[in-house]
Amino acid sequence: MKSKQMFILPMIIVAFLFLLTLAANSLHPTRYIKCDTNKLTVEKAHLEDGEAVIEKIKIPKGTKVKVHQKQEHSSIIIYNHDKLKVKN
Repeated sequence: MKSKQMFILPMIIVAFLFLLTLAANSLHPTRYIKCDTNKLTVEKAHLEDGEAVIEKIKIPKGTKVKVHQKQEHSSIIIYNHDKLKVKN
């Protein structure tokens, strides 16, 4: 009986981790950058010393990103821990 319990617990943990991974991928699916040029330029606004600064981030074509939120004409992606808005 004890050996059966020791087998079941790891199986439950593995199943839970598998389901957690599936849920994370369905909530924030992985996509790849597709554009006409070699790099997609995205603007990111942030505050620096109390002033608004617009930083241009270049994402190489084919880069793997997570989709945080998809809208009709644009999406918010996660790239290098930054949330960026890109056209679909």
